[in-house]
Amino acid sequence: MSEWELLASVVAAMSVATFIRSFLGFGDALVAMPILSLLIGVREAAPFVAIISFITALCIVGAERNSIDWKPASWLIGSSVIAVPAGIYLLRTIPEQYVQAFLAFVIIGFCCLSFLKSKLARLENDRLITIFGAAAGVLVGAYNTPGPVLVIYGTMRNWSRERFRANLQAYFLPISLIVGTVHVTTGGANEGLWLRIGTALPFVLLAIWGGSTLSRRVGGEVFQRFVYGALVIVALMLLFDSIGEN
Repeated sequence: MSEWELLASVVAAMSVATFIRSFLGFGDALVAMPILSLLIGVREAAPFVAIISFITALCIVGAERNSIDWKPASWLIGSSVIAVPAGIYLLRTIPEQYVQAFLAFVIIGFCCLSFLKSKLARLENDRLITIFGAAAGVLVGAYNTPGPVLVIYGTMRNWSRERFRANLQAYFLPISLIVGTVHVTTGGANEGLWLRIGTALPFVLLAIWGGSTLSRRVGGEVFQRFVYGALVIVALMLLFDSIGEN
């Protein structure tokens, strides 16, 4: 594969992942990282995905800032940041496959409760928000995967489609900025990174517009089905990955 073919493949993968993120509000890293890791390696892929994630969140927050409920978003961000050190400790003490398997079963259990329309799958208020935020922070510190916990919380609170997407981006905006800054300041930036970002940017912006437009056009119930479907796929990916590491 030539350099330009490789670059085109990287841009295509990131564009598809960004479209999914812009449509659902999450899922770009779960789509992009496995593909990009094969193409350019984890060390090259991680800062690229983090910076594109920040750009995506910035665009969506700017366009849909009126849909953001800043109070719960702030609580999620604050409790998450505080819990990040616990995630780093978890990474160093507990094998990754155990945490992945646990998270997979939690997601599957939640989807089953939602399918059965159980009251356990609904929250009437934000009293437990710091617990969910802390759980997301632990996952950020350990594996940089806070999405599933945030998605479960937003679904349990029955956020509207607009609020669901906007609140998630309000959370991801500072988190991805922090992660991206760490990558850049610790040697993750090189000419290849900036070339990929510059080349991908027009396609990423188009993907953000396309995903956001499609999200506004589908019905709320259809959108919720897509979210549940994405959660199940995430759970299966985590479960198979944890089995493969044993």
